[in-house]
Amino acid sequence: MAGERDGRSDAAAGVGATLRAAREARGASLQDCAAALRARSDQLRALEAGELAVFGGEVYARGFVRSYARLLEVEPGPLLAELGGAAVDGVQHLRELPTERRPVDRRTPAWAVAAALVVVGGAVLAGVLRLGAARTPDAAPPPSVPRPATEEPAAPAPSAPVAPAPTPAPAAVAPVVLVLTLEAPSWLEVVVDGAAVEPGRTAPAGETLRFEGQGVVVVRYGNAGGVRAELNGVDLGPQGASGQVVRLGYGPEGPLATPPDAEVAG
Repeated sequence: MAGERDGRSDAAAGVGATLRAAREARGASLQDCAAALRARSDQLRALEAGELAVFGGEVYARGFVRSYARLLEVEPGPLLAELGGAAVDGVQHLRELPTERRPVDRRTPAWAVAAALVVVGGAVLAGVLRLGAARTPDAAPPPSVPRPATEEPAAPAPSAPVAPAPTPAPAAVAPVVLVLTLEAPSWLEVVVDGAAVEPGRTAPAGETLRFEGQGVVVVRYGNAGGVRAELNGVDLGPQGASGQVVRLGYGPEGPLATPPDAEVAG
């Protein structure tokens, strides 16, 4: 297990070194790249150092690697292949559930033996009665006896119990959960999976908004520096400078370097 964990660290360090070399070759600073990706410079510094555990999950780390590589015009496929499908350091993955093997008692219980004897005895008795009925002539049916007028009517048979309705299964958690906290007033326009849920309004400071989607959430900010975003539990910080007007996209793997230009569904 120690060797496998060291291998993951070496792979992350190699990917980080490749990204750092590509950035330095372009003459760009960490602050320049962080501003272009709408991320924090300390996140990119940790990515170049191979410290992927700070992202809180493998899906976010791989999403940052993909976005950073595309920004630096580096093919992300080989880098993601070098990381492999294993978890990054600091993220535990359960490989196998522990099982407990118990011996199976194959002895037949006493009540089962008694029940079988009752069934066999009943079958034998029924056969004897059918044989006797076949050997004797049919007797005349007994005369019908009129029922007294004062006799109580027979009680209706009890109705069968109605089975309870099945409990509905809990709704699946959306893969994109975006929480926006207004630290200053800002104009907002939000589109979730192609549907406009915030057509455009000025939200006051102190308001918290939550949006859930299955694919992509696109937000247009009128004051990006006054809005702090949290994506699937990961704090992304303010989404730009104070007074800056930006349009950003968020997907299941993290922030999108380029938000889609999909039309809003009517």
